[in-house]
Amino acid sequence: MRIVRYQIEEQTGTGVVDGDLVRSNDEVVARLDEVRLLAPCEPRTIVCVGSNYPCQLAEKGRPWPERPALFLKAPNAVIGPWTETELDDPGSVQLSTRLGTELVQRSRTDRMIFGVGQILAYVTRWFTLAPGDVVLTGSPAGVGAMAVGDRVTVDIDGIGALSNTVVHRKDGP
Repeated sequence: MRIVRYQIEEQTGTGVVDGDLVRSNDEVVARLDEVRLLAPCEPRTIVCVGSNYPCQLAEKGRPWPERPALFLKAPNAVIGPWTETELDDPGSVQLSTRLGTELVQRSRTDRMIFGVGQILAYVTRWFTLAPGDVVLTGSPAGVGAMAVGDRVTVDIDGIGALSNTVVHRKDGP
């Protein structure tokens, strides 16, 4: 099931994607192309794990960590159009990143140093997670520079692909 937050005219809501329709409370809200998809959640906390793939450690020349290296991101850093609730096994998922047409990252979550369960157990020792909070499990080797105009596509099996174009960051709020 793909859960979305959407805006249509001045109304914001939460619904489910059903083919090319958005439904809420079993009622059709609109066609998918008639709504503006918003970030899928409004997290209070985004917890990230750094250096969680052996290939990235090797690429950066870093030592093997004894425990997950945690850092935080701003709550408005969430991108993506939906939350997927039917992922069979988050511990064994293929992920890839393309910069333009070049494949720059490819790995599987079963290659992570700390698995999803270990990460959640460790994170919840220090943070109380609430519905909508996000835990990011790390990035494989291949992190590199991007330029304005580059197209970045991240594809995660069982979830889908998300593409964004790099834009110049505006100064100020």
